[in-house]
Amino acid sequence: PNPSSDVVNVSIPDNINVLGSGLYDMTGKMLNDIQLKNNSINISSLPKGVYLLKVETSKGTLTKKVIRK
Repeated sequence: PNPSSDVVNVSIPDNINVLGSGLYDMTGKMLNDIQLKNNSINISSLPKGVYLLKVETSKGTLTKKVIRK
């Protein structure tokens, strides 16, 4: 769910490979301790706010807004 207070799930088709991911605050700073694992991302340790999730795949790059409530 988005907004979320703990975990955000990302739907990625089986035929697409994830090459890398990153979560960024609104200043563009990458949050190194937050990573996509098993198609989900745990944001419970983050302060409330808006973040950008960037997922690099074999088919291109996906960028989505994530809201921590």
